[in-house]
Amino acid sequence: MKSINTRICLLGGWAVYHTVNDYFSNKKKRPYLGSRDIDFGIYLKPMMSKSELISTTLFKVLNILESEGFQAEGIRYRKDITYKSKNPNDGKMTSSQNESI
Repeated sequence: MKSINTRICLLGGWAVYHTVNDYFSNKKKRPYLGSRDIDFGIYLKPMMSKSELISTTLFKVLNILESEGFQAEGIRYRKDITYKSKNPNDGKMTSSQNESI
């Protein structure tokens, strides 16, 4: 997102993460949970033409998301992530899939 040269408003769970993670990590000795999705706000002029929309920050962000492996799903973009963790009961590694990001 460093290639975006306009302001984007980060909303929802990731806004909370960036606000509280340092304090939370120091107190709990682990990172704040964060969020499974990204909510952001971008200003668009009312009644823009298709050619105007294509040159907006919104379309730049959507292109970046697609280049990072996110796929359009209705009005959302989704990326499945598989991660491994230890089962606390037996210590064995298990794979889990994050359904949406």
